[in-house]
Amino acid sequence: MSTASQTGIEVATEVQAGALSAREAVASSLARIDEANEQLGAFTFVAADEALAAADAVDRRLAAGEVLPLAGVPIGVKELDHVEGWPDTSGSALFADRISTRSDTHVERLRSAGAVMVGLTAASEFGITAYTHHRARNVTARNPWNLENSAGGSSGGSAAAVAAGLVPIATGGDGGGSIRLPAALCGLVGPKMAVGRTPRRVRDLWTTATLGPLATTVADAARYLDVTVGPDGFDRNELPHPGLSYEALLDQPLIEPKDRPLRAAWVSGFGFSTVEQEVLGLAEAAARTLVDQCGIEWVDLNMAFPDPSAAWSLIGAAGFLRSVGEAGPLTEIDSAKLSLEGNWALQGAPLVDASSTARALSRIAEVADAVEAAFAEVDLILCPAAAVSTVPAGGPLPTTIDGQEVKPAAIAHFTIPFNLSGHPGISVPAGLTTAGNPVGLQIAGRRFSEALLFQLAARHEHLAPWPRHAIANGTI
Repeated sequence: MSTASQTGIEVATEVQAGALSAREAVASSLARIDEANEQLGAFTFVAADEALAAADAVDRRLAAGEVLPLAGVPIGVKELDHVEGWPDTSGSALFADRISTRSDTHVERLRSAGAVMVGLTAASEFGITAYTHHRARNVTARNPWNLENSAGGSSGGSAAAVAAGLVPIATGGDGGGSIRLPAALCGLVGPKMAVGRTPRRVRDLWTTATLGPLATTVADAARYLDVTVGPDGFDRNELPHPGLSYEALLDQPLIEPKDRPLRAAWVSGFGFSTVEQEVLGLAEAAARTLVDQCGIEWVDLNMAFPDPSAAWSLIGAAGFLRSVGEAGPLTEIDSAKLSLEGNWALQGAPLVDASSTARALSRIAEVADAVEAAFAEVDLILCPAAAVSTVPAGGPLPTTIDGQEVKPAAIAHFTIPFNLSGHPGISVPAGLTTAGNPVGLQIAGRRFSEALLFQLAARHEHLAPWPRHAIANGTI
């Protein structure tokens, strides 16, 4: 029985009811991986025997009467996450032989809910770039809509796996757009939660990264987060449990202020952004349909602030250097084992000093203040998710957009500000370009307003249903 076309919730419902066994669901996923992964480069490690044994354990739990919200759902795990006993490469050839000694909290919570981890999905080296070439395995995550294009990054393998129907859900992380950008490029749902909503054990003193899923439906993403959110006592940034179910609220009345309607603004740029005109048009049309159909009040908002990309990159470089330093002194690192972007960061190490870091933090605070000021006027900001519709498989990132020269970080100009400010956002499919490439609409909201964003994403899904899998287009 093939489950490639099913959502995660459909799989869980059938497995819970006994219409499908967890073993059958996982075996179907493994067969799909075996069929398509060589073309896609989505998975860098597949634990077939372990996954089937885990599926058998789920079937025994169900036979004993347990109710499991993700019963038998095959899940891909981004290689920057940790699964005990599995490779722990961070996408870098520097750590090609390293093995994880523990499993992350969200992985354990997914297992407890009945999900079955089938393998590791490709990520860009240390998650530092928006296309995915996995240095440790020499694997490029390709976009199933067009194999000449990238699935994005850094959660590119997860996006490719989900968009091609290899698994219904995969894990991701977003420190500057690493969930929302692959979601946009691959036609998926990709939420960026508040930092600490799902706990992660980080060694960096300052982080913009948050955990979440790549999924084909809003409901699948919501159920995943219902399982994974809440503190574990090991994350200095962790948040209390939100005290609600994102999935249960999807079809409930919109969460509105008590004294007025919701207010939204369309933003076509932040004063430094360059975007493909076709991307802009599709995203704006989707945004206006959603807001108008939901009876939300439009507000004109002029958001303009300095480009924070360099500051964001410098802070990220500090974390990158800390990770690379686990392989030994920076002066002794074999640069041949690093990506192009990794070598840029390594060469720039002398620039990451107290003075430059202070300037970067000042710029970041300026941007965060500007975003916060905007949310004093509106509840929602809608804009494109990715500034482009395609990135070449294996990179490099675009240096021109519609003929205008841009820096490589330009693809993420609509996502980075919300990482720096800490506000939540979600990318949902906004349509296809004339060339057949997906485009994402980003809906961002006030602090801790993830439930409202899920409600709006679900309404958008109802108003403008999207093809859930690229496989429907016959690519693979």
